[in-house]
Amino acid sequence: MLTGSTYFCTSSVTISAILGGRVSAIQPEIDAFKTMQTKLEAEHMGEWILMRNGQIIGFFQSFELAAAEGLRQFGRGPYLVREIGAEPIRLPVSVIYHRYGS
Repeated sequence: MLTGSTYFCTSSVTISAILGGRVSAIQPEIDAFKTMQTKLEAEHMGEWILMRNGQIIGFFQSFELAAAEGLRQFGRGPYLVREIGAEPIRLPVSVIYHRYGS
């Protein structure tokens, strides 16, 4: 279980761990993901990707494993955790951000 003052931007297409930053802080990861999306979907469909500084850190079988590795390596981030091949949805900002912990 993830603890501490952690923020997550959530949707079914992407669960972007935005730890210690705003969405703009992970724009390089979002851009890199979009550039590689076709290849990622062909090779890693349904897996979760962890990215930082526009680079792939690893692939995982669950969000929890990817997020735990992101926390272990990078602490409060920022970094991106995203499910490869998930359909995008749009959520209002009021629903996107949720604070966990104290």
